[in-house]
Amino acid sequence: MTTKTITKLLQSDTKFTAQFIVQPKETLAEYGIEADDLDADDVRALESVVRLTQDQLRANARLIGVEVATANWGIGGGCCNSKSVGIRDLTARR
Repeated sequence: MTTKTITKLLQSDTKFTAQFIVQPKETLAEYGIEADDLDADDVRALESVVRLTQDQLRANARLIGVEVATANWGIGGGCCNSKSVGIRDLTARR
């Protein structure tokens, strides 16, 4: 499975999209996609999509007074959520 497959699923399969935004690593595994087989740049791009979408959902929920639970957005070797910061995020800010 490639990034193109993930892109097609995101565009056409609402169940995949919803699950992917909440639990990306688990969703990939459920659909038989090995995160280790993906290019590192593709993983970072997909993680950014998930993280930004989660941030937008949380911001929109706050507008109506709802707090949304923290969800993991990590796909690669490390597992990350909005409460943690990756090393590349720290170095990018310098």
